[in-house]
Amino acid sequence: GMLVLQSALIWGGAFLTYRAYFRQQGGTVAAIFLCLMLFYPPIFGIAGVIWKDILMWGLLFLAFGITGHIGPPGQQKAMQAVILTALVIMLLFAAILVRLNAAITTIPLAALLFSRVYSGINLRRLFISLIVGGVLAILGLVSAVMLNDTLSDRKDHAWVALSLFDVAGVIMKLESREAQQSLYDRIPEIMRYAETVDAIPQSYSSRSWHTLFEYEPIALRYPPRPTHKGSVGKNSFSTLNSTELEQLKQLWLSLIHDYPQQLLTHHLDVFSQVLGLTPHRLWTPSMMCTNCFPEELQARYGRNPESTYLQEVAEFRIASLNNHWPFRPWVYLVLTVVIIAVSLLRFQINTETILLCMSGFLHEFGLFFVAPSADFRYSHYLIFATVLSVLLIYRPSLVRLNRKRLGCSDNKSADG
Repeated sequence: GMLVLQSALIWGGAFLTYRAYFRQQGGTVAAIFLCLMLFYPPIFGIAGVIWKDILMWGLLFLAFGITGHIGPPGQQKAMQAVILTALVIMLLFAAILVRLNAAITTIPLAALLFSRVYSGINLRRLFISLIVGGVLAILGLVSAVMLNDTLSDRKDHAWVALSLFDVAGVIMKLESREAQQSLYDRIPEIMRYAETVDAIPQSYSSRSWHTLFEYEPIALRYPPRPTHKGSVGKNSFSTLNSTELEQLKQLWLSLIHDYPQQLLTHHLDVFSQVLGLTPHRLWTPSMMCTNCFPEELQARYGRNPESTYLQEVAEFRIASLNNHWPFRPWVYLVLTVVIIAVSLLRFQINTETILLCMSGFLHEFGLFFVAPSADFRYSHYLIFATVLSVLLIYRPSLVRLNRKRLGCSDNKSADG
């Protein structure tokens, strides 16, 4: 069911994006390129995984496609524009509900929604649109947090993992063992596995917070697991009490004031891993195995059929490209910055291209603050936004290719 939903969002977004942005500029050739984009290995490799990252991508893709069908006043029925606008806002809000860090990603897409009411766009209107998009994103984030808190009967407190990762990162940057031990002692006792701080340097890795809990010698531990019937998984901080949570919050906030340089360096180390600026592989650039979950989940939900030969070959071939530039997020981040800069400096305001690039850029930039590991899935949306932006830029070339395919001269219409 989730695979059907995700696939419908993604292919629905592709279809509506074609109709809104490519049908008049590229025709059949543009449709072919849009379909091929979804099979581009860095995009296709995890497109079928049931992850909130992929669901977020589908929601944003569909919102982008629908936005392109909203016309300025006088060119579209008012009720139709209202319905489409409401749909886009709902999709953007759903994306934030799926991943809270999507809030910053939705700012340019909300700005694009606002800018569609104008028959033309300039730098001033672009700036105003971004302000409106920022306001909508903040409202969406606040509403999502309130809704989640209201509906959830168990709080996992996912931020705890990030706070402990930051504490360990700062400890690694301190030269004094006494200062390291002092900081380690401020972690709630229930989560300190080792007696001394010496386990932190041996288990810490800027690639993931999990190593602190899993690498020998183990430095940290999860609190006792929930005893109620609905509990699954070990990666839960739901049993921490209010005193322990407050202690962690104060410790986390104190890092900004007491160790700003060490904290910044730690985040730079993690972000370099996320961007693929190190020789290490990013985790899971391709996942097509059908039983990649713990045995306790299998006992609850049953076992999927075994992977087919085609799935195994596709996963292996895509994963083998992991160390090559198509799977290095920094390449797409640089390309996104170049596209935005050139578009603005040349005053050729291609609104949808600029704002889509900004959406991908902001999503990746937000990972500097919240990325807990070097998972490829975190950069998946950036890669998608960049590739689609390149197609948007080359629409004139797609028109020429389509005319050539139809045998049309330059002064004839190639619109199918």
